[in-house]
Amino acid sequence: MDWLGMAVAAAFAVVAMLHFYWALGGTVGIDKIVPTLGGLPLFAPYAWLMTTVALIASVLAGLALFLGLFASGSPLRPYAAILGCTVGGLLCLRAIGEFRYMGFFKRVRDSSYAGWDTWLYSPFYLVAGIAFVTLSANRI
Repeated sequence: MDWLGMAVAAAFAVVAMLHFYWALGGTVGIDKIVPTLGGLPLFAPYAWLMTTVALIASVLAGLALFLGLFASGSPLRPYAAILGCTVGGLLCLRAIGEFRYMGFFKRVRDSSYAGWDTWLYSPFYLVAGIAFVTLSANRI
């Protein structure tokens, strides 16, 4: 499971770096990360929001690394496993979506974001969720 923890940690580290880039004013790709309706974004990608997402992604990278590499001998193992299962479940729920703008079962599908969500974001969340559950199941 070492390789799985490192792969998930690397993926979330990339997500964190992208969000830090956007928080610092970067614009490449930012039009693909916000759901839109009628061409108008549903929310503004404020710097504080991008920073928050980047910090969460960094914590998830650390959790994946801990579960994959260090948890077996740690007294924190059962707590990390429960947290990992919870995170995995939440990521899978994100992949399913909220049935309107994001997730596999969204109804609004005619935006740039919707295309990226269908082919990249939702599959990523599903695979990451399964990976967290797999990493955690081996640690309980």
